[in-house]
Amino acid sequence: MRKKWKYTAAIMLAAAVFCTSVPVSAAQDAGSVEAEENTDGDSGDTNEGTIEETPSAEECDLSYRVHVQTYGWQDWKTDGETAGTNGESKRLEAIQINLENQPYEGGIEYRVHVQTYGWQDWKADGETAGTSGESKRLEAIQIRLTGEMAEHYDVYYRVHIQSYGWLPYVQNGAYAGSEGFSRRLEALELRLVEKNSQESIETGQGYLKNVLYYSGHVQNIGDIAEVQGGNILGVIGQEKRLEAFSMCLKGMEGYSEGSIEYTAHVQGDGWQDWKSDGERAGTNGEGKRIEAVKICLKGQIAELYDIYYRAHIQNFGWLDWAKNAEIAGTTAYSYRMEAIFECGDCISVSGIPKRMRGDFPLHGTSIQWLHGIKTRCML
Repeated sequence: MRKKWKYTAAIMLAAAVFCTSVPVSAAQDAGSVEAEENTDGDSGDTNEGTIEETPSAEECDLSYRVHVQTYGWQDWKTDGETAGTNGESKRLEAIQINLENQPYEGGIEYRVHVQTYGWQDWKADGETAGTSGESKRLEAIQIRLTGEMAEHYDVYYRVHIQSYGWLPYVQNGAYAGSEGFSRRLEALELRLVEKNSQESIETGQGYLKNVLYYSGHVQNIGDIAEVQGGNILGVIGQEKRLEAFSMCLKGMEGYSEGSIEYTAHVQGDGWQDWKSDGERAGTNGEGKRIEAVKICLKGQIAELYDIYYRAHIQNFGWLDWAKNAEIAGTTAYSYRMEAIFECGDCISVSGIPKRMRGDFPLHGTSIQWLHGIKTRCML
C-alpha cells in the first residue's frame, strides 16, 4: 500500500512578502570490470565449464555504484544495499547503474539533476550520470526499466538528502530527491522486485520541489522582482514599508495539486479578504503599510506540507515563525512590516516533511499573545 508522507513547507516573510566523477578509465576496478562483462544480456558465461542457461528471475541482479565527494568511486553495491555515506555531509557527484543476468529483453535507464545544470539526458546500462571534476552535487534522480524488463519487474529507489535524511521509496521513473532547495544527495538504495512477487515495498512522497514564488511592492522602491521560496521579500535596514505582495505555486504539474491563500492586515483598513494564486494583497498607490499577514495552503499540497513564514517588523525586527494561517506581524501597534521570509526548506517550497516538523526551529524568541495578536516580548 502506498503511503503519502506529509511534508512541512517553511516560508519566511519579511517587510516585503515574500561526480566529480573520476574519469572511468579502461583499467576500472575489478567490480567495474565484472559488471561490464555482464551488460551484454548473455547468461551463464561468467563461470568456465558451466552450461549456458536462461537465468531464472532470482538470478537477475541490480548493481550500482556512486562517486562520492573526497572519496571517489565506491565499490559496487547490489539490490538494497546503501551506496554513499551517512552522517559525513558528502555529496554524490555521479552514479552508474547496471542490470546483470536479466531473464527478459531490456535494460535500465536513469538521469540525474545536477547542481547548476539541472536535469541531464538519460543514461543507460552502466553509463555515468553526473559530472566529473566539477564538484557538482547530485540533487535528484529518476530510474526506469526498459523493454520486457519493465513489463515483469518494478525498480524501487530512495535517497538520503541533506537536512532531511532518508525520503520514502518511489518507483519506476518517479522523481527522488529535491529540486530548488540546493540540497545534496548523500546516499541511495535501489531494489528490483518482480511484479508478481509477494514482496511489498512501501512508497511515499520521495521528492521535494520548491514551487513557491512571491513578489511585492515596497515604499519608494516600487515593485520587487519575483523570488522563489526561501528568499526574503522586502528590504531591511532602510525603514521602508511593505505595501503589497502576491504569491503563487508554479511547476505543480505531475507533482501535486492545490493552491496558496493569503491575507494582509493593512493600515486603516484592517484585515482584507483572502487572496489566492497571484492576486495582490495590500494596496497600490495609497501609501499604506502592511502590518501583518496570514498564509495557508489548500488542497493536496496542504496534506504534504506545512507553510512557515515570519515577518520583519518596525522596532521589533524578525518575529518568530508562524505557520498555516497563523498571524505573523502586529495589528495594534501601527508598526510597518518591512519584509517577509518564507523558508524554502519547507514547502514544496519545499518542505520540511510534516513527520519531521520537530526538526524545525520554532523556538527561540519569547512570544506571547496580546489582544489576539502574536508579538515578541521586548526584554
